[in-house]
Amino acid sequence: LQGITHQIFLKENEYVKIANVHNPFWKELWQVRDTILSIIDNNIIGEKETGVAEALLIGYRDNLDKDLQQVYSNTGIVHILAISGMHLGLIFWMLNKILFFANKKGSLKIAKAIIVLTIIWLFSMLTGSSGSVIRAAVMFSFLQLSGILNHKGSIYNTLAASALALLAFDPTTLADVGFQLSYIAVVGIIALQKYIENWWTQPLWILKKVWNLIAVSIAAQILAFPICMFYFHQFPNYFLLANLIAIPLSTIVLFGEIGTIFLSICKLSWVAKFIGSITCWLITLMNSGIEWVDALPGYVLNGLQFHPLQIVLLYLFIILLCFWLVKKNTQHLKLSLAAFLVLLCWKIMDEVETNRQQKMVVYAIPKGSAIDFFQGKNYSVFMDSTVAENHITQSFHLKPSRIFFGATHQLSEINAVKKDNEFLFHGHKIIYVDKSNILETLNNKGFDADVMIISHNAVKSVNEIAEHCHTKLLVFDSSNSSYKMNDWKNEAKKLGINFWSTELNGALVLDL
Repeated sequence: LQGITHQIFLKENEYVKIANVHNPFWKELWQVRDTILSIIDNNIIGEKETGVAEALLIGYRDNLDKDLQQVYSNTGIVHILAISGMHLGLIFWMLNKILFFANKKGSLKIAKAIIVLTIIWLFSMLTGSSGSVIRAAVMFSFLQLSGILNHKGSIYNTLAASALALLAFDPTTLADVGFQLSYIAVVGIIALQKYIENWWTQPLWILKKVWNLIAVSIAAQILAFPICMFYFHQFPNYFLLANLIAIPLSTIVLFGEIGTIFLSICKLSWVAKFIGSITCWLITLMNSGIEWVDALPGYVLNGLQFHPLQIVLLYLFIILLCFWLVKKNTQHLKLSLAAFLVLLCWKIMDEVETNRQQKMVVYAIPKGSAIDFFQGKNYSVFMDSTVAENHITQSFHLKPSRIFFGATHQLSEINAVKKDNEFLFHGHKIIYVDKSNILETLNNKGFDADVMIISHNAVKSVNEIAEHCHTKLLVFDSSNSSYKMNDWKNEAKKLGINFWSTELNGALVLDL
């Protein structure tokens, strides 16, 4: 979707780094960013704290602790660490409050709009002009322009106009997960927040503010969670608790960082240090709170798998139910329950099919070898040291497959009879050859196999296998050399042996 169709890997002696060529505007902007990073480093002490402060203020994530980032992701508030609508919204709100006196006169109103939009867009460029920031900047630009024109129409039209502007510039944005989540969450807040707030009227100011925050979180999550489950296959069970901790603290931290930078530029270094130390303490408190939520039992519901049409049914159920709650029309309730019933029956059939499955998957992992055996919701894995020692490889190649097949429980041992790299899985004999001496041992006694998997260049030729082995399917995984696999493919065709190469054909999925 981004027009990238090829990639090339170059060695160090195969390219030359040219001299830096800077647009004067961008050069000045990056210098401002470097100054801001330097002020943060000098006034907010602590590796984790500095990383969070840099990410929170200008979206600079190079120094962000990876484990801490995962904790924020697990609890459903990773948006706190990415410059998004929330951050621009706070700046937009702050600027409008500061320039409140320019709300009445026409000329002042236009001047205010120019100032607000200039700061919003400069800040967007300063943070790297990521998709989420540009979306928020466009959204707030339309809101500000609507105010200048004294346009009292529907907020949904203003929102739709901003979406149309983005899609006119790049239609493929529609397929971007961030775009979908941004707009659906904002629609949820606009449509549902006031109704949720009315569920519980609070006379106390502090309780009213807490309930308002909860209402915003629930409203955004009601429409956003189906998309989150579809793309990320998980649901943060304590998102409300995490938001109650993170949003107030991150708001104070954001204003604390802005104050620290302003005071530092004004040469009030001792005041900047003081504000910075308070901000640092608040970041530590926020991190500790989120880590505590992440440590709670059942903090996240994992392994969720939904078909696109199931997501449509889920949205029909939610939207029709919301209409019923607002308008009290029983027809909406009946249709909502009908959509839910169809979804429930579909998921029950999926569950039955998952519990009956017996599969073997040979993965296509460059220079690595891994096999998963699936029985119902249980799975067992057999992998070489290259894969076993690389958790990123496992997350990228193995985890999505297990989610797709609905496997949630790993058995400590492979659920198959294993002896000398021979597996007997539900009556099917599978032989895994990763060393030439294993093949020699097997050749001495002769053998038959339903599937034979060759890895790490363990054979010289297919002829060597055919002399002593009768196999229904010969599989070469991606740990073998590419040039050898081309030779083996030609040999297998001549000998009439069914052949599969994970490098050429992709991962092998067998129902056993």
